[in-house]
Amino acid sequence: METKPSAARIALKWGLFLGLASVVLLVIQYNTFSMDSTALNTLLSGLGFVLSAALIYLAVREFRAANDGFLSVGQSISVGLLTGAISTVLGLLFQQFYRRFIDPNMMERMVTMQLEKQNIDTTSAQGEKALEFLRSPTYNLVIFGTTLLVGLLISLVIAAVVGFILRRERPTFS
Repeated sequence: METKPSAARIALKWGLFLGLASVVLLVIQYNTFSMDSTALNTLLSGLGFVLSAALIYLAVREFRAANDGFLSVGQSISVGLLTGAISTVLGLLFQQFYRRFIDPNMMERMVTMQLEKQNIDTTSAQGEKALEFLRSPTYNLVIFGTTLLVGLLISLVIAAVVGFILRRERPTFS
């Protein structure tokens, strides 16, 4: 009786690696004030995407190797989605920890900076409304849900592409 490789075990391993890489990128982003620099923010986002694609590829490739060299697109999607979900949740947990305990005023500074770029006074009704929403509990839920959804969608696309590249179906009669 042959044993099936564990998609969850492989995804957990690579999801932790990708999550740690995401945390490093977030620390760089938060400490270089890249929110004020479009070029640096774009560079860090691109680097995050490349890291995601590379580590999801490695996770799927490891799964295929553990599966006697065979892989379906569905298996690739399950490994890639799990890897991306683990990574995204780790990144979100760090983000919340950072914003709550390390630099609680970071979001207010970012919103103030954006309002100033748009020539909106922070004491105006528009500015006050933006800052009020930022302080509301709803804001964290919106950020958490949106980031999780985007992370899963990106992981799904990457995993599907990797699956089509690496797929090798088992022969029907062997």
